[in-house]
Amino acid sequence: MHRLMGWARPAGLPARWDASEPYLLRHAIQHAVEADDVDRLLSDPEFLVHADPVTLTPELGRAGDDRARRAAAVYRAARHDGTTRPAVRRRVLAVEAIRQRDPEMARRLRPSSIWEPIWARGTPHPTASGGRTTPVWAVAFTHVDGRPVVSAQVEHGALSFWEPATGKAVADPLFTESGRVRTLAGTQVDGHPVLVIGSEDGSVRAWDFVRLKL
Repeated sequence: MHRLMGWARPAGLPARWDASEPYLLRHAIQHAVEADDVDRLLSDPEFLVHADPVTLTPELGRAGDDRARRAAAVYRAARHDGTTRPAVRRRVLAVEAIRQRDPEMARRLRPSSIWEPIWARGTPHPTASGGRTTPVWAVAFTHVDGRPVVSAQVEHGALSFWEPATGKAVADPLFTESGRVRTLAGTQVDGHPVLVIGSEDGSVRAWDFVRLKL
């Protein structure tokens, strides 16, 4: 295990998981299990960002100390898979760390100097595609009768509508007639909630949320 760690952490320097060999990113957690050294890896946010979720996720339950268990809980709630890019994984982990009241982990995961999550609330939600891992092209937020509603468009799929506080669908999916949706915006027109849809064919349409029977 120490020899493996030497590949990622040269003597006297921080670990460089972003430049580590694919083998290490995929199998380091398994070697850590054998060496009874899981907590050290789970407590390293950079390892969580770059490690292969396929092999890491099954070992999260082996976390021992409080810090490792908190990190494992954050990682588990973020629901990564093998297709998630590290840059995206970093942002999701940072937000989830704030949601689970671990500002130190969020600070260490700071995505960039441009933005930093400082507050988050809610529960993990199913994906807009009903549980499948599918790219989401657009997301919009608005209020309908005083209730917050999130709209999302997944690749090659319909628009879905759900409550951010519960993750429950609040309307049937909407299939548009203008091709793939590229952008969404929620707004109010004369006091009525409206969803503006920009599609791949160049059209822009406005849907009254009342028609969706939310």
